Amino acid sequence: MILKRPITEEHWGVYLTRIYIKLRIGLLNYRLIKTVEVMEIGQKVKVCRLRDRVNSDVAGKLGKVGVIKNFKMTDGSGVGAVVQFDDKTATWFFEDELKLI
Repeated sequence: MILKRPITEEHWGVYLTRIYIKLRIGLLNYRLIKTVEVMEIGQKVKVCRLRDRVNSDVAGKLGKVGVIKNFKMTDGSGVGAVVQFDDKTATWFFEDELKLI
């Protein structure tokens, strides 16, 4: 890129901000792709957090280990995993609520 006029401090700030935003978007896309590729049916997962308020039955699953039985489309913004536990109960969780074991 050939510059015909010197870049002022204001221009550098805008330029660096644009680069920062592109890097953040790239890292976010990488994390999403990595998450989707790693989780598979049959893998063991641990419930590490709960995004929303839930009933006591689901809240009791926090920290428990289960097996992914299926995937489910959520409200259009992501994918959830249906997890079955040792007591034969199953419920779904967002992928960021689960940790692979």
